[in-house]
Amino acid sequence: MATETMDKVKRGEISRDEQRALAANAFEVAVDAQGRVNIDRALREFAGLELNTRVAVAGSFDRVEIWNVDKYEDVVARGGAALKGP
Repeated sequence: MATETMDKVKRGEISRDEQRALAANAFEVAVDAQGRVNIDRALREFAGLELNTRVAVAGSFDRVEIWNVDKYEDVVARGGAALKGP
């Protein structure tokens, strides 16, 4: 989505202000002495992450994703099934 949005800006289909509005839920965080980062409450709620529960941190080619473990296992299983085909 990020690449598509940036391409739309380059083609003049949307403005940089529209791009900024789409990306506005990004938050700058610092890594603490133990290597932890604080995830904003709104993003935790959106992702279904609850305090003191396990999460999956997954590399996805050009980004890092943080998932609710159960949801991550579901999407990986669906993706694997789709790759196998009928």
